[in-house]
Amino acid sequence: MLGAPTEIAAAAANRSLLGLVIAIGGWRIPHLPHGAVLGFLVSVSVPVGFMTNNPPDFVAYTTAGTLYGLFIERLSTNFFHTSMRSRCRI
Repeated sequence: MLGAPTEIAAAAANRSLLGLVIAIGGWRIPHLPHGAVLGFLVSVSVPVGFMTNNPPDFVAYTTAGTLYGLFIERLSTNFFHTSMRSRCRI
């Protein structure tokens, strides 16, 4: 379980990075799979480094990252009215 200051800092940085990756992600796929896939890919990096010896925490952290990805994507799409097309402009 997360508890050491290093693990807490890694989790906070990971969730911030997740928001950034979703914000600049330019995949042209539906928004919910977009958030889930990016949430999983970004979140799996922390458990690989810190939680390989504890499978329940590994699964819980990665699942939470996937759900956060869905939440961030849903919030940005519905609340801020962004679209995949508007994100892809340079």
